[in-house]
Amino acid sequence: MTTMRIGAARRSLVLLLALTLAFLLACPVAGVGPRGAFADEPSSGEDLPQDALKPVAPLEETRLAEGGHAAAPDRFEPNDTAAQATDTGFPARVEATVHSADDVDWYAIDTEDTGEVALMLTSPVQAAYRMRLCDESGVTLRESSFESGLQSIRCAVGDGRYYVVVESLDGAFDPANPYTLDMQRHMEPASVSSLDLSEMNMLTALNDSASGFAWDYGVNGGGHFLMSQAYFSQWAGPVAESDDPYSAAGPFEYRDLGTQSPYHVQNALYLPSGQSASFLDDLKAAVMTYGAADIYVLWALCCATQDNTHLFVDKRDFEYQAVEDGVSYDGGHIVTVVGWDDTYSKDRFEGNPYALDRFGYTGASTPKPHNDGALICKNSWGDDAGEGGYFYVSYEDAFIGTNNPTVFMAGDSSESYNHQYLNDPYGTNLFWTSDEAFTASEVFVNRQSERETLRAVSFSIGSAARYEIAVTTNGQTETVATGEKRYGGYYTVHLGDAAAIEPGDAFRIDVTVRPAAQGDKVRMGVSANVPGEISGIVEVSGRAFIDEGGTVTDVGEQGFYPSIRAYTDDPASGGGGQDALYGRAASPAADGVDAQVEACAEVGLRQRDPLGEDEVRERTEDSIAVTSVNPELYGGIGVRIDGSAEDSAIDPLSLTADLPSSFDLRREGTLTPVRNQGDLGSCWTFAAMACAENYLARTDANVTGYPRSLSLSRNKVSLDLSAGEEAPVELTAVLEGSENLPLSTVAWSVTGDVGSVRLETGRSTSGEAVTVLTALKPGTVTVRAESDADMSVAAQCVVTISGGGSQGVEPLPTPDVDQPDRQVESLAAAGDRAAVPMAVVGSAAGLAFAAAITSYAVRRSSGAKRSR
Repeated sequence: MTTMRIGAARRSLVLLLALTLAFLLACPVAGVGPRGAFADEPSSGEDLPQDALKPVAPLEETRLAEGGHAAAPDRFEPNDTAAQATDTGFPARVEATVHSADDVDWYAIDTEDTGEVALMLTSPVQAAYRMRLCDESGVTLRESSFESGLQSIRCAVGDGRYYVVVESLDGAFDPANPYTLDMQRHMEPASVSSLDLSEMNMLTALNDSASGFAWDYGVNGGGHFLMSQAYFSQWAGPVAESDDPYSAAGPFEYRDLGTQSPYHVQNALYLPSGQSASFLDDLKAAVMTYGAADIYVLWALCCATQDNTHLFVDKRDFEYQAVEDGVSYDGGHIVTVVGWDDTYSKDRFEGNPYALDRFGYTGASTPKPHNDGALICKNSWGDDAGEGGYFYVSYEDAFIGTNNPTVFMAGDSSESYNHQYLNDPYGTNLFWTSDEAFTASEVFVNRQSERETLRAVSFSIGSAARYEIAVTTNGQTETVATGEKRYGGYYTVHLGDAAAIEPGDAFRIDVTVRPAAQGDKVRMGVSANVPGEISGIVEVSGRAFIDEGGTVTDVGEQGFYPSIRAYTDDPASGGGGQDALYGRAASPAADGVDAQVEACAEVGLRQRDPLGEDEVRERTEDSIAVTSVNPELYGGIGVRIDGSAEDSAIDPLSLTADLPSSFDLRREGTLTPVRNQGDLGSCWTFAAMACAENYLARTDANVTGYPRSLSLSRNKVSLDLSAGEEAPVELTAVLEGSENLPLSTVAWSVTGDVGSVRLETGRSTSGEAVTVLTALKPGTVTVRAESDADMSVAAQCVVTISGGGSQGVEPLPTPDVDQPDRQVESLAAAGDRAAVPMAVVGSAAGLAFAAAITSYAVRRSSGAKRSR
């Protein structure tokens, strides 16, 4: 049997080598243009939809829609059937791609007790995927197939095995940009009731100058979603209510408790405002998929029913304003959207006859909406107000679209990264806006005594955009991530390839943003002093730049800092470490740092034809529209990212028809008790914390962390085989650094004399002892264990086999390739469903490609199995 197997492998080897060499000779060498340039598009050979193929940046895979070419599968392939399903563990978060119209991805989850699973699927911008939950026999239990591509399933399950299936909804697919699949469990009701995050800590952080990032509004001056995210992104919280209890009477002194927070809000969605035709549908889809969102309303006393259950203001300059002796009793208010009802009667919005009489409108009645339908909102006036603390606001209300509805995603563990670099401690308050692509850059310095590992980068955008992230270290610039975002927001991108930052070294983060579609604008968040809003930003040269088509401006020299941050692992830090130019995290200058910074900034980014101060101001001055109506009354300031509504990446017609007519998070049991802000303009803190609490309750507070290291039970194995003998090799891989990994699985691969072994296990869970391979004959192989959550976290074991083994069979020659590309392995594993990449860069890469396919073909022919 061994001889026959090796013979088949040799025939496969010869065929594959021939095909590969022919391919390399036929393919041109792909060129790489300057940073930010667009690559040539491949010829399709057929007519494609107009938007199916768009110009893309170098090093970014071409995005393809229906009618395009197939692309390389992801690392979990083949998983096209229940028998091939990828074991992910549970809970889990998976990022993978649909690489062809008929690609179907199956994931297996095992539940140990009865409960409710919460599944969330976010499709890439240019394609919509459906999601199914199936039982152990593959029968569909639930399906979510909304045309928006934002899918959500909540379903009670028992003890056993279940499958989650992801596939294209209409034949469109995007092989370059991944979908995100979250498989979680709801929090138990008792835990939801006791979950309580501190509003006081956010309120004082943004108003007490002792925090180092306070805005200038004052404790009773109100706030909005950008301020809330500034607090979250500072890692100042959220913290428990018991650690910093709320009191409307004060004292309003900031307590720095950030290191006590188990959660980080590393991502937030800024949905299109009411200027967008799809405003309601975008909001509904996000609430159903991710959870509660905060919005702005104008609480007009004459237009709200006396019991505070219904609110409808017919127009911005509404007639029945509550003014007495020159004092207005109407005010801006931030509340939390928890659902909707399309059939909610318009006749219930009757206004308040008592208020009308008090303010001089005796006998009058406020207008009613023309149509049925209302959003369901959680208030912060205690459970005696409205319907147990909730109220309904008509779809036709003139103010509900004032700001950008925001979802705060408390989905990351504070253990994910323990050190952040930032030059914008106050967070985003303006947006740099352009019709064309541009690159924003920030320069940082590792002032620690030890090497750090760069793990992630965050940025803020005001509307849908395509992005590319590059890192400059030691005089070299490398693109490390590309992708698209369908909404504006604050986003953190975990880097698959970690970069080492040596002590004292300067490094630069470049984020290039492009409009999501032709004719759109693109907006990146920046931080700058604005009178009456922020006044503490310091002008520093050589740290922040913006490149617009070759016009490079040192914007930091003018006090403008793009909202770009870098996240590292610092071995010497206990967590929560920060490094900033100014504010509470400011670090003292060190010898030689200025030269380091200057050298780093000049790598491909020499300042040319810089914009003047007036031109810089013009790029941001109209980026924010502010509505401030008595913010001290309730606390709401309306803030709209101007123009973002026109640049939503989703066709509004694609959402309208398929959303349910009603949805209510109260039925899920994932809403925490209603709070009471008292007589203080602090509603914005209560709305933000209600969103974060709901996100945690919907995911059982299973916040995501990333592994810092992987250890193997052995790093060397020596075997001596007798003639005809086979010997198993058992190994255990343990992921260390976080208890809540997005994936607790480890992928196994083998290089070297692969004909001397048979790979038995393709994937296992952390801590599981598995037979990775079986030794067949003399040879030396390297076994590599790699984290599915972070491919840069890996470990190796060298297996040396000596002895008689199988007589008469010569070892197969294997090219010297240290680490075959994982994408190439997936390509070979997927068989004839996969297509070869359209270009191979350089002869060295071509040889590596051929070697990897050769190595993997032998492994496949030797009977490698997938673990269950």
